[in-house]
Amino acid sequence: QKRLFVLTQFDSAVTVYNPPAAVEIDGEIDLNRLNEALQALVDRHEALRTGFRMEREQPVQEIAAQVPVRAEEVDVAGRELEQLLADFVRPFNLSAPPLLRLGLAQENSKSILLVDIHHIISDGMTVNLLMSQLAALYNGKELPPPGPQYRDYSQWLLERALSEQEAYWKAQFTGEVPVLELPLDFPRPPIQSFRGGREAVLLPPALREKVEALAGESGGTAYMVLLAGMMALLAQYSRQDDIVIGSPISGRTHRDTAGMAGMFVN
Repeated sequence: QKRLFVLTQFDSAVTVYNPPAAVEIDGEIDLNRLNEALQALVDRHEALRTGFRMEREQPVQEIAAQVPVRAEEVDVAGRELEQLLADFVRPFNLSAPPLLRLGLAQENSKSILLVDIHHIISDGMTVNLLMSQLAALYNGKELPPPGPQYRDYSQWLLERALSEQEAYWKAQFTGEVPVLELPLDFPRPPIQSFRGGREAVLLPPALREKVEALAGESGGTAYMVLLAGMMALLAQYSRQDDIVIGSPISGRTHRDTAGMAGMFVN
């Protein structure tokens, strides 16, 4: 969280740390019921009532007792889903919770829920959890009482003996962290823009079977086989044998964190 806070201070207009989501729904959504469910969701999770500010030259988090929230009505105006979501996402003021924004677009008996949230209070599992609970609250279902909150997890983490793990990773990254030098058409800019594309590829059944077979033989998972293959490919392209890749995981190592909203990144 400190890292994200500091990075945001460099460029307060950046939205690369806003992991958005969109849900298409057949039928119309009752805006009043949606707002009641959204308010109940924010009341339930401290992470959604948390803001961040500087105090004595250190970033601190501040949890508000109450934060009023309402969904925004969004005009479709002929825009496709991807464009709707792109236009909806915008920078947050980290000192002013909630760092969650919900939009509702409705047209021709169809509804689209747009979700904009800052990574400093959330991760992928948090977004899924919030959407599931929002749907339950909207449909009048009673959720179990909220358990421990993210600040409880933070305190528990501070009290754990992690010195050996910390020493291990510091040793792994002793010296300069390697930068992947791919043979690109153009030189990389000095400041990353985060502009890019996404390519979805379906594995043919025969190749998928080979991947799963290799995973079984090696005692790993299909993900591990594919990651190893990508590492080997990058090594071929770059002629480097020391490559660092970020790999997203749930980060929830304690059973009490399963239903907890927050940023679980190791």
